[in-house]
Amino acid sequence: MGRPLKIMKLGAGAEGATTGKDIGFNTVSELTAPVTPDGLGQDQFYGVVGGDITTTGTAEPGPNADNPVVLVRVFIAGESEEDGLIIRQKGSRQYLVEGISSGAQGVCTLSDEADSSLTSGNMTITVYPGDSTAVRLKKLTNKWCLDWSDNRYFVNFFQGVQGETAIKSGAYQNGTTELAKIESTNS
Repeated sequence: MGRPLKIMKLGAGAEGATTGKDIGFNTVSELTAPVTPDGLGQDQFYGVVGGDITTTGTAEPGPNADNPVVLVRVFIAGESEEDGLIIRQKGSRQYLVEGISSGAQGVCTLSDEADSSLTSGNMTITVYPGDSTAVRLKKLTNKWCLDWSDNRYFVNFFQGVQGETAIKSGAYQNGTTELAKIESTNS
């Protein structure tokens, strides 16, 4: 399966009080000599995370503008198609997901079906490369994704500016990879 998608969790402090979110990534301001694309703020981070927005009874809310999570379109078996969240990665293309409206949970598989035409047990994740065209994904990790045409993108919640690229160690596509902004929710 490779590196599974990180899942946002609330950190627990003394006496069970929440101390903040564990997004699994350091912000740009915490990196040593970062080289960042134009527009990436010091309080933002590279990569993406999944997570559940249900944080009832905690001192800190779920996702917000500073700490969004991946938004997916799901058709959980026995339910209707709706927006959802990733709870846990089960395989390279399978995820345990939760419907935002229904609260139902189930395992869905990434597919190349159009939103509003998903079949039961399938889901989509959308990214927007620099030209702002919506692209469905075949595979997603913490920082990389692959579309159904096998184009590879460096994913982020905050950046997807046309023409921006990230330097890639190795010999993949002339040493750079295009940035893509992933569809997210922050509420």
